[in-house]
Amino acid sequence: MAETASHFDVIVVGVGTMGSATVLELARRGLRVLGLDRFQPGHALGSHHGGSRIVRECYFEAPEYVPLLLACREGWQRLERDSGERIVHRPGVLYAGAADSVVVSQSLQSGQRHGVPFELWTAAEAMRRYPQFSLPTQWHVLFEPGAGFADREST
Repeated sequence: MAETASHFDVIVVGVGTMGSATVLELARRGLRVLGLDRFQPGHALGSHHGGSRIVRECYFEAPEYVPLLLACREGWQRLERDSGERIVHRPGVLYAGAADSVVVSQSLQSGQRHGVPFELWTAAEAMRRYPQFSLPTQWHVLFEPGAGFADREST
């Protein structure tokens, strides 16, 4: 007998990176989950395509997401333990711009609001640490040491 929607607790539509992670977590919690996608898994038509994805927590776009991002850190660590592979690399991320730019000012506010570790540097300090960059002298740089990237195509 074919399974129907009534046989599932949750149906996730779209099983790219986020949808697949959602299916996995819900299944770990004991729910019966069905994941549906328009395309075959591993396709190159979604936001998950490409070699890596940034992992950061000073989220300037929407500070209300930060608690979710902090919880994701535990999920990444569990995935690495379960897979036996290093997936997330955390060399730190730089956010650079004018002090009142959206990227710098809202990353700063987001980090402060949620206790995300960061350092705020002048352009001169950033260029001392990273001489490959040439920044306008009036810019500020926020360094988030716990940020980095997820190697999406780990073997």
